[in-house]
Amino acid sequence: MIANMLRRENHKYKPVNPVAWYALLVILLCPFWTFSQTISEKDLLQVLDTVSTEQARVDVLNKLADITADSDLDQSLAYSGRALDLASQLNYQAGIANASKNLGIGLTDRGDFVKSLAHFSDAIDFYESEQDSLQMAEVYNNLGRLYSYNGQSREAKRYYTLAKSIFERLQDTEKTARTLNNLGTLFLGIQEFDSAVYYLDLARLSNLEIKNNDGLTTNYLNFGYAYADAGDFERAIDYYEQGLEIALAINNISNQAIANLNIGDSYMNLNDFELAKQYVLEGIRISDEEGYKLNEYIGSYTMGEIFEKEHNHQEALGWYKKAEVLENEMLNPKSQEALMNFQTAQLQKAQANEIARINILNQEQLRSEKLKSYLLIAVSSSILILLLGTSYFCLLYTSPSP
Repeated sequence: MIANMLRRENHKYKPVNPVAWYALLVILLCPFWTFSQTISEKDLLQVLDTVSTEQARVDVLNKLADITADSDLDQSLAYSGRALDLASQLNYQAGIANASKNLGIGLTDRGDFVKSLAHFSDAIDFYESEQDSLQMAEVYNNLGRLYSYNGQSREAKRYYTLAKSIFERLQDTEKTARTLNNLGTLFLGIQEFDSAVYYLDLARLSNLEIKNNDGLTTNYLNFGYAYADAGDFERAIDYYEQGLEIALAINNISNQAIANLNIGDSYMNLNDFELAKQYVLEGIRISDEEGYKLNEYIGSYTMGEIFEKEHNHQEALGWYKKAEVLENEMLNPKSQEALMNFQTAQLQKAQANEIARINILNQEQLRSEKLKSYLLIAVSSSILILLLGTSYFCLLYTSPSP
C-alpha cells in the first residue's frame, strides 16, 4: 500500500502573543508564503481576530488550511472553503487560487477526484497567468499524486518531473525532496525497484539535511513499502515503525493511518493475523474519522485479505464489498471522464501556447529576412557605387591627354 469553527469574541482588546504578531507580519509581507509547522493553528486563529483587511483574512484562512491538512482534513477543508467564499466576494484572485489549490489537495485525499481536478484547474490557470513558478510546481506535484492514485503512471510521472525541475531551479530543497519521494512511490507502483530506491534515497538524504521530519515520515513509509514489495517484511516493518514514530511526534494523522495499515499488511504476510487486524483496524479507524477515503479503501481490502487467509470467507466477503463501494465512489466514470477532460484541456492549452510561440518565431524570422534583404540591397548598392566610381577613375586616368 502506498503512502499521503472559528470563534469570534466581541472584546474591545484581545492580547496576541509575539508569535502570532510575527505570523501576521509574514502574511502581510508574503501573501503566497507557505507556513512552517512552527506556526500553530492557535497562533493563526489569534491572528485571524486581529487582521484589518478582508484580503489578509483570506490569506490567514488559506494558511490555516495548509497547516491543518495533515492533522485534521475536515478542518482544513472548512478553512479552504471559507477562504474561497470570502476571496470570491472580494474578487481576490490570488486568494481564490490558493484556496482552490488547498481544496484540490484535500479533496484528493478524500477521494473526490472530480471536484479536486476542478479546483486544481482554477488554481493553475491563475498561477500560469501570473508566472508563479513555485505555486505552479505545487499544483503539478499534486496532479501527479492524483493521476498516480488513478493508475495513470505516465501522466503522474510527467507532472512529478515538471514539479521537480521547477523546485530544483528555485533551490527549494524541501519541496524537491517531496517530489523525489513521490517519484520513488510511482516507480514502486510500476515494479521498478532500483529506480524507486534511487529516488527515495535522494529524498531521504535531502530531508535529513534540512531536518524535515514531515518529509522523513513519508519517506520511511515508502521505504517500508519498497521492502515489503520485495518480500522483506521484517525490514519493511522496521521502516514503517520509524515512520509511525515520527508521525506521532509531529501529529501527522494521515501518515499515522498509512503506517498502521502498512504494518498490518506486513504482519498479514508474516501470517500473524491477530496483530495484522489490530494495526489495520486502527488505520481504518483513523481514516474513517478523518475522511481519508483512499486509506479506508486500502484498509478494507486488506481486512478482506486477512480473513480470506484465515478461511473466514463470509467475513472476507463483507470487507471486500465495503472496499468495492469505496473504490466505486472514488474511481467512478465521472472521475475518469474528469481526468481525461482535464488532460485534454491541458494538451489544448499546450498546443495553443506552442502555436503562439511558433507564430512569434515566424514573425521574428520574417523581420529578420526582411532586414537581411534590406542589408543585401544596401551592400549591393554600395558595391555597385564603388565599382562605378572605380571605373570612372580608371577611365579618367587612362584617357589620353588632349
